[in-house]
Amino acid sequence: MRIFQFLAGILGGTALGLLFAKREGKSLRKELSGKSSKDIAEALGKEMLELGKDAQETVQEIMESPKVKKAIKKGKTAATKVAKKVIKNVKKEAKKVYKEAAPKVKKAAKKVMDEVKKQTSK
Repeated sequence: MRIFQFLAGILGGTALGLLFAKREGKSLRKELSGKSSKDIAEALGKEMLELGKDAQETVQEIMESPKVKKAIKKGKTAATKVAKKVIKNVKKEAKKVYKEAAPKVKKAAKKVMDEVKKQTSK
């Protein structure tokens, strides 16, 4: 439901922006005057599609720019370093826990085995 509201807001805002823009809006309003609401909706839809294509091209150009590619690479490198540190710390902590737990587990296992021997020898 929120996505629908979000998209409706974008479409409504785009439509208002197209109608009330200073330059291109004037020509669009002239073009739309005297037309049916269906024709207006089609015209606005075409304009929004064109704007969407322009926005997509702009985003694509930005994503392909050397600065953005460099920033993405730096981000990946930094994330990899952090991940390696986290893995190293987790391994270290796991070894510490194992060293602390192993003698306790062995002691408990010995008690169980002694109890089993005791019960089976009766």
